Amino acid sequence: MSTYRAKLEAQIITELRQWLDGIETHYGPTFALEAYAFVGAVGFTPDGEEPDEGESFARSAVGYHCSDSRQWAQVGILRRALLTAESDD
Repeated sequence: MSTYRAKLEAQIITELRQWLDGIETHYGPTFALEAYAFVGAVGFTPDGEEPDEGESFARSAVGYHCSDSRQWAQVGILRRALLTAESDD
């Protein structure tokens, strides 16, 4: 596994734990995570090289993964996330 990928996985795990901590703080320790989705800007370097420290990949696409395979559920989760991101609250 590349060093970049190991750093990326560690960052995602840290952020996932923070997100779950926030849910627990808001709803209490007994909650059900009915479905989840990961959304990311996916980029690459032209030569397939890892970026140097301080550099970033060019964003070339958006990808997502949803724990629920039903299309209507995926659309609902992603639409609700978009509306939440766009709100002033």
